[in-house]
Amino acid sequence: MLEKVLPTIISPVNVAPPPTAVTPTSASPATYGVTLSSLKNLKKNTRDKLQADAENNKLIEISAMNLIQAWHEVVENIASHKMLYKSAILQSEVKFEGHDITIHANLVAFDFIKSERLQLLNFFKKYYGNENINVLFAVLPEKESGETKVLSTREIFEKMATKNPSLRMLKDSLGLDFEY
Repeated sequence: MLEKVLPTIISPVNVAPPPTAVTPTSASPATYGVTLSSLKNLKKNTRDKLQADAENNKLIEISAMNLIQAWHEVVENIASHKMLYKSAILQSEVKFEGHDITIHANLVAFDFIKSERLQLLNFFKKYYGNENINVLFAVLPEKESGETKVLSTREIFEKMATKNPSLRMLKDSLGLDFEY
């Protein structure tokens, strides 16, 4: 039985043919790596692109009007996927002094805007064509209003009675008392 298995293993059918050599044709010589002409073309393309970018990115002076326009554009970009923050961000005050753009935001928008600092910085640098622009953040102070205190029932009645004196007569005729 061993003799029957042995001839099938050594048969010439299972032997792979020898590899053939591939020779390059004379019409297209074999090139390996980077050629001098491709480097020259790459350098020329890069130079042209930089010149075009320099022409497109003329320095724009920061003014109050174009800062507001740029601010609304950047808010649309960064808050398009965060609609909850958009109204809070739009309430922020944007001011500039020299190359510094300061964003005064309330507490709701402050953390979100601060996390988007790189995107804001890149946008303003590209918009104004100025690499010296810096974006700073500040928290808006809470606005104090004297009318936010909670009124007692007696104080509410007194305010209503000053506007409509017949309420005082109705209270007296019914014998009501608002003091607790």
